[in-house]
Amino acid sequence: MTGVAAVIVVAGGRSSRFGSDKLSHRVGDATLLERTVDAAGAAGRVVLVTAAEVPAGVAVAVSESPRWGGPCAAIAAGVDAVVRDALVSDAAVQDAPAGDVLILPADLADPHAATAALTAIEEGILTDADGHPQWLLARAPLAALERRAAELRQERGALDGLSARDLLAVVRGRHAVAGPVWTDIDTPDDLSAAGLPAPDATTLPPADPPRSHAMEPSELDAWADEAAAVVGTRLDPGDVAAVLDLARDAAHGIARPAAPLTTFIAGIAVGRGQPLAEAVAALLAAIDRRSS
Repeated sequence: MTGVAAVIVVAGGRSSRFGSDKLSHRVGDATLLERTVDAAGAAGRVVLVTAAEVPAGVAVAVSESPRWGGPCAAIAAGVDAVVRDALVSDAAVQDAPAGDVLILPADLADPHAATAALTAIEEGILTDADGHPQWLLARAPLAALERRAAELRQERGALDGLSARDLLAVVRGRHAVAGPVWTDIDTPDDLSAAGLPAPDATTLPPADPPRSHAMEPSELDAWADEAAAVVGTRLDPGDVAAVLDLARDAAHGIARPAAPLTTFIAGIAVGRGQPLAEAVAALLAAIDRRSS
């Protein structure tokens, strides 16, 4: 098994669903970001992709271009930094035991478990139990990622707006792991679900109630019925679950922005007379083909 030359930690999200800077949330004596950097540092030199404050333990800090350019641009910025700052030698990049990089998101619930899972494989993307790739949990040869980034730049001119899959689909191998390994933190409720302390309400900045927040299933069903009535239609039993499952698989298998787009396409198909179940099944199959 090849060695790990560097660990690229992607910390480029806006924390819009958390209500404050989630990476600054403290779990014991460390923030979420510090926990991930600590876990990554045990596996290799840490390249952090961020525009925020850099914690101890980071060898190189860079930002994607443009800022908020998305996961593909962020990972590529990390790859460029590994090469540019000579964290591995030219020989290692081509054919040597120190030519792999690990990729981690900065908001993992258990970054040590994720790092351990990645160091235990030769190459690949971690997946959930259903086989959905978790594209920001990867181990790959540095040379392969460098080549793929160059190809995308030649084809597209820029990497902003592209998904992690666009860059990492060249990585061979998919490895199913338990939920705690790939679970990330998007909302305060995710902290509680992962057994981590949620932020005290007094520590969150005062704000109007957010337009987007976690809902109980009964609240979501009530809103779905209300929204359907507003546009003069109704929902059949199971419609909400089917659409939510489709949105989840599109977000995980393609990219998060693909979730509303994919469900909209399903709606167009239904409007043209195709049963929802058939439209969802066809779109799920297409997601599986792109994710495999």
